Amino acid sequence: IVQPLNNLALTHERQNRHDDAITALRRSLAILQQINPDDPNVGIIRQNIGGMLNLAGRPEEARVELAAALELLERTVGPEHPAIAGTMTFTGDVARALGDLPGARAAYLRGLEVRKQALGPDHPDLALSLLGLAEVDLAEHDFAAALGQVDRALAIVAGTAFDPGDLGLLHFARAKALRALGSAEQAGAAAEAARVALTTAGPAGQKPLAELSRWQAERP
Repeated sequence: IVQPLNNLALTHERQNRHDDAITALRRSLAILQQINPDDPNVGIIRQNIGGMLNLAGRPEEARVELAAALELLERTVGPEHPAIAGTMTFTGDVARALGDLPGARAAYLRGLEVRKQALGPDHPDLALSLLGLAEVDLAEHDFAAALGQVDRALAIVAGTAFDPGDLGLLHFARAKALRALGSAEQAGAAAEAARVALTTAGPAGQKPLAELSRWQAERP
């Protein structure tokens, strides 16, 4: 029953039904904890609950789940396991939501290093850490650094079946960096690439699509 519940949670996420996804994940978590509370999958599920809580606009609750996930995963699979990188990406997202940019950068950097060591320097998952770092750079107005992070990520995922929602966020971050650096034409092209990818993502792309439209309507 655990796997079907996880699949159900993923379906809910793609439909932007975050509360329903959290409910399904918590049911899965309760079952696994009864069988073996130290199963690493308990940490993975708590990590996913944390990510979903943040998407639902509940970052403080998300931080609690992610801290618990990190503690269990470090204890059961070790601090260099690639599963840790996922927790660090979500932790970075939560830190950004709470306005803690140094904390976000530290989390994304740790996730990036874990991914490089465990998966290699060109694995597509590195793009998730690089996207987070680019978002921190944008928030800190280091637009050249943000552009470098995004271009590196896009080079890594080129030709892969990368998630269209994340791809759209990469192009959107690139557009924002380019506009800030005075490259309006290139920024417009990046924004259109973002729109295509986010539209392909379906309901999951609706919120960033709305943000993209607002951004495009602003005067450069």
